[in-house]
Amino acid sequence: MPRSDDPFPRDLGAFFKAAASTLDDVKEQVLRGGQAGKATLDVQLLKRQRDKALQKLGEVLLDEVTRGAPLPVSCDAVVAELKELDGQIERAKSEAERLWSSDGSPARSTGTPTARRGDDDDDDDHA
Repeated sequence: MPRSDDPFPRDLGAFFKAAASTLDDVKEQVLRGGQAGKATLDVQLLKRQRDKALQKLGEVLLDEVTRGAPLPVSCDAVVAELKELDGQIERAKSEAERLWSSDGSPARSTGTPTARRGDDDDDDDHA
């Protein structure tokens, strides 16, 4: 039977209180970290949505330019860049088709086989 002047039970109680307080601190930090991680993920998802909306806006504006609608002069360089890229894409597609149609297998100039991609493999085709 423990004596009433034995410090062990009192020390044990203090230890448990300190441990519980530490666990509460750890739990709070874990919860805060989870919330911060979710907030960071939310920011990234919103940025992706914004990028997609900007892409749609750009496509609409490019369609309008193609139809003859005027744009601010500050857009001229971007429109010219897009037209050049569209031309490069078309030339690259033609070259790929030429190489595929010559013998049905990819060119072996690099020494490694190249997988054939269809036109619908990505959504970057606008031409």
